[in-house]
Order: sequence, then structure tokens, then C-alpha cells
Amino acid sequence: MPAASGCLPGAVLLGRDSLPCRIPLTAFFRCLHALGWSVGDVGFHEADARMVWLLTATRGLQVVSAKGGTQLEVWREAVRLVARVGRDG
Repeated sequence: MPAASGCLPGAVLLGRDSLPCRIPLTAFFRCLHALGWSVGDVGFHEADARMVWLLTATRGLQVVSAKGGTQLEVWREAVRLVARVGRDG
């Protein structure tokens, strides 16, 4: 993955759960945007009242999506998936 000014450290990009996440969501957004990704997320309540978050990121024809119970969870997953796209070409 190309380097981007202000991007996240590699350990967080890989989404290692053992690392505490003290990075604000705006940093995730700025990182992905700096790498050329358009990103959007939405949170809603399911019929059983549990919260669900969806995130989609696109760059040209490349698309990654994440679904989870928290906004932080979907952003971390999206960054992990974008890093994998970068490695896989």
C-alpha cells in the first residue's frame, strides 16, 4: 500500500486486536481518503434494537465493505481490508 501522510501505523492497519485503539475515527477517514478511497458509513438499529454499522469504501472499481456492531469496529475492518487490497494488488 502506498504511504500516505498522516496514515496509521502498520500494526493498526493490520487490525491487531491486542493493540488499544486510541486513534480517532477522523484519522481512519483521513488515511483512507489520502490513499484515494471514498468512504461512507451508516449506523442503524435492527428490529431487535441492536445497533449495526455498515461501511463501504471504493477506489475506482475496487470496493471493500464492513459490517459490525460498533462504528470503530467497521472502520478498523475497512482499514484492514484496504491494506489487504494494497498487498494483493
